Amino acid sequence: MKETPVDFLKDPDQENLMKHIFREAQGNILELSTAPTASVPLLEPGQVGKYSNDIYWRVEKTIYKISSDSQITVTA
Repeated sequence: MKETPVDFLKDPDQENLMKHIFREAQGNILELSTAPTASVPLLEPGQVGKYSNDIYWRVEKTIYKISSDSQITVTA
């Protein structure tokens, strides 16, 4: 996500708040130590986590698992 410049703000606290909002707008993916289960979900509603090559997304009481059979390593 491309951040919109906020250096026009005069108050450092407002500038830091806006930068925080931009950074968190897409959310952060949590690195999980194990895969979530029904009895140990590990994720709160709305959170996304990664374990091994799988992505887990919790929506209310359902955890969706997205599996990948290939990955791309960014080198640039």
